[in-house]
Amino acid sequence: PTKRRLRNHHELCRTIQSWGPFTILFTLPTRSGEEPPELRKSRVSTASHTVAADSAPAAMSGTVASSSSLDGLVRQKLAGKFSSHPGIRFGDGSYYLPTLGEVQSILEESQLNRRKWLAERFDCDDFAYVLKGEMSVHAYESNEFRFPLCVGIVWGNFDWVDGYHAVNWFIDSSGEIRFIEPQDDKIFELSRCQGQISLLLV
Repeated sequence: PTKRRLRNHHELCRTIQSWGPFTILFTLPTRSGEEPPELRKSRVSTASHTVAADSAPAAMSGTVASSSSLDGLVRQKLAGKFSSHPGIRFGDGSYYLPTLGEVQSILEESQLNRRKWLAERFDCDDFAYVLKGEMSVHAYESNEFRFPLCVGIVWGNFDWVDGYHAVNWFIDSSGEIRFIEPQDDKIFELSRCQGQISLLLV
C-alpha cells in the first residue's frame, strides 16, 4: 500500500547548535564484526512495552545531524553493550532524526506486522531488512525529506525475546536511541538491550 506523506512545510531556517560533544544541524518548520557462536533467530512473543504512543506530528519537526556526530552518540549511549569487535556503519553523511510521533505514524501504516514468521525463509533479520526498506521508501516518496531517516538494523540480545536477534533501531529528535521490533511494530527503550551488539548499521 502507498504510504501517506506528512503535510507540506517550508523550511524556516537551519541553525547549528551544540549538543554536548556532538554537533546537531536543526531544521525548523513553519506552520504553512564478531558474532556469538550461534545466531539464533527468534520469533517474537507478546511482551510488555515501555514506550507510550505519541500524538501524530502535524509537520516535520525532527532534526538533521551528521553521521560523525551520530557515530559518537551511538558509541557513547551503547557503551558496554557491544561485542568485542562490533561493526558500526553509517552509509550516508547526514540523517534526519524523526520525532517519536513520526516513527509511530509510519509504523501505523506499515503492513509488515501482518506477515507470518517463517523459519529461515522470513525470520527476524528479514523483518528488519523489510522495515528498513520501508523507511527508505518513505523518505524517497516524500518531497519534504532531504536526508534519509536515521532508522537502521541491529543484531544483539534483547530482553523481550530469547536468543540472538535482529531488530530495527533509530535515533529520535531528542537524541534518544530506541529499538523497533519489526514483527509487531512495538518500540522499546535503550535499556531493553542486554548487549552483545555485533552489527549496527543505517
